[in-house]
Amino acid sequence: MAKGPRDRPIYRTLPGSFWDSRQWTSVTPEATDARLLLVWLAVGPVQRAVPGVLRIGEGGIADNMGWTIERTRTVMQQLEDLGVLQFDQAAQLVWMPWRIEHEPPNAATVGGSTWRSVFERWPQGELAAKVRSELRVWMAHAGFELTEAFDALPGGPGVIAKPAAPPPSPSTVAPTVLGDPPPPPSPSTVAPTVLGDPPPPPSPSTVAPTVLGDQGSSDAVMQGSTEEETKPLSADEPPTGQMLSLLTSPEAKATDLALEVFEHWKRAIHKTAAAKFDKKRRGFVEKQLKTGRTVADLCKAIDGCAGDAWHMENKQHELSLICRDAEHVEKFIGYADAPRRAQSGPGRFKPLTGTKERFKDMDDGDPLGLAKEGSGRG
Repeated sequence: MAKGPRDRPIYRTLPGSFWDSRQWTSVTPEATDARLLLVWLAVGPVQRAVPGVLRIGEGGIADNMGWTIERTRTVMQQLEDLGVLQFDQAAQLVWMPWRIEHEPPNAATVGGSTWRSVFERWPQGELAAKVRSELRVWMAHAGFELTEAFDALPGGPGVIAKPAAPPPSPSTVAPTVLGDPPPPPSPSTVAPTVLGDPPPPPSPSTVAPTVLGDQGSSDAVMQGSTEEETKPLSADEPPTGQMLSLLTSPEAKATDLALEVFEHWKRAIHKTAAAKFDKKRRGFVEKQLKTGRTVADLCKAIDGCAGDAWHMENKQHELSLICRDAEHVEKFIGYADAPRRAQSGPGRFKPLTGTKERFKDMDDGDPLGLAKEGSGRG
């Protein structure tokens, strides 16, 4: 009997580049438990609709692997220390951010019932919030349709109701007694209605009291205008004037986009929370953004560096190196489009010793120094 769609097994995908990736090579061959668990988590039956998101705790892993809780806890901690995954036992949540690059979803998948069912039961906690935020950034880089589908999932911006307006403060409500006449209108709100009537006096709130020696009412008016300019915007009031120009200036936009690039670099290189977006890193990223590079361009260059075995093994993956100039950005984008094949064997890379020319060869895409050595042979 032919199997129906519901009877067919779910297949997971691991690209060939995984075996050269930092996630695999950082786990030493001697750590057999860690390597076995890594592959099981990546492609095993617990990996469901959202790539990299696993709803399982220590007990479930131990039952499936046939291990004790202590053995499971030790191996999970080892993988977490290596930056391969993040784990929240209380929320029963495992997060492997690199998995979504292996099985990138489309808008129909994200908006479908399987993803929706995952987010209908989305857990609480710091890691759960971080996972949702990082998925949102990935969708934004992937395109508008994916972002729109992701935001429409349960708990997303598309379904969050606008909070109701707070009740008026008791200090703004005048007490009234049954039968009392309504209070008279404020003088500042009454316009003259008869030709020839004098204009109403200024509101007491806009007139500062003066004493002998004061500079006059002009200082008070100036102070009032300054307070008006610097008052904070309310949630329902759009920015105007100087505040609007600050929020929409190219410098402000570049700063926000630069932070997105930095966060992507931390995830791709698996930096810890201790990594700081200092002045040097920010300067190189913003320099590239101001030349017309997009966030997607720089993230692709970062991915090219992260997927290159030589740069990762020799720790040549600093953000300021990737974004140093147009030549470096384009070189790493090229690595993302066409990854380099590393030689096998113990002598596949030259040692990091020798002259400045050797280092220049490494940085210019000839890490083995073959071009320079070959030129001297017969």
